[in-house]
Amino acid sequence: RKRTLELPGLNMGRILATYPNHLALYAHQGHRGSKWDGSVFEGLKLRTLEFRVTAGQKLSAAMEAGCRDPMILGIAQEAFLDGSAPEEAVALCKRFGEGLEMKRYGGQKAMPIAFQLGRALVQTGDIPGAIKQLEKVVQLAVEAGNKHAHGAALCELGLALMDKNLEKAV
Repeated sequence: RKRTLELPGLNMGRILATYPNHLALYAHQGHRGSKWDGSVFEGLKLRTLEFRVTAGQKLSAAMEAGCRDPMILGIAQEAFLDGSAPEEAVALCKRFGEGLEMKRYGGQKAMPIAFQLGRALVQTGDIPGAIKQLEKVVQLAVEAGNKHAHGAALCELGLALMDKNLEKAV
């Protein structure tokens, strides 16, 4: 059975098309370049096959080669987090979080990248950093009117606060 993922093709907030997977979305709207496309394609395929850390490493190599695609950074972060390598996710975001082409995909990738960084900081034990990051995510979600992301960020923020001071949280 073939798994597909319906991803809206966004441009200026309007849906143009649906894509069967991240690879197709990247091929149509991504920050393409001959120096990194091979690594991106291979990393996205590995992610689909659930080789998480290996996928994250391939996507990191694409970022090293010059890719400034926010979706690729977000997928690499998620791959590292799912593969129990949160330190890699934090390092990747700190290294490449600035200078991304955030207007791609209708500007919809800033919040997921910020959220993944918050999750990674919680998992690495940097609770003060996680709290600060997740507060940014809550603000981005409120500004965007995204209730689902807002709720998810609040849950992660609550967990981070509980870890920081369990006695006050209970």
